[in-house]
Amino acid sequence: MRIELLNAVEVDLREAFPKKEIIKSWSIYHLLKDIATKADHSPIIVSLAPEGGEEIPKSRDSLTTKIGIDIHVLSALQSPKMVEAAGLLAEEVKAQFRFRELEQCPHAVWIGTKDRLAYDPETIREYGIYASVFTVNYRINIEV
Repeated sequence: MRIELLNAVEVDLREAFPKKEIIKSWSIYHLLKDIATKADHSPIIVSLAPEGGEEIPKSRDSLTTKIGIDIHVLSALQSPKMVEAAGLLAEEVKAQFRFRELEQCPHAVWIGTKDRLAYDPETIREYGIYASVFTVNYRINIEV
């Protein structure tokens, strides 16, 4: 279920932002150095939220699972304009998922988006990147 939702978010991002590089990754730290060295490189990265899903009993015949998908909007810190553009892009991406059904995963219901600190300040300084990271949370009902 988590992989299906991750794939659906990736497809939705590719359709909404066709000119942006969308990367699905299980671990993104190996990408940070590459991002920091490319002035025009500002990818959107989707990954499973580290806390995973939590199952909530709904009835005898179904469970409700909460699944989070992390979205990272990254950019090199080479100019204030680049940082501003990445911040605006992050807001656009957040708006893309607000109250929307995912075409590839219609049984997932958006329940909220939460900003989170994914990189410590030392990592940001070391790699020279701007990072906006947020978790898009979905509720999925599963019949058992």
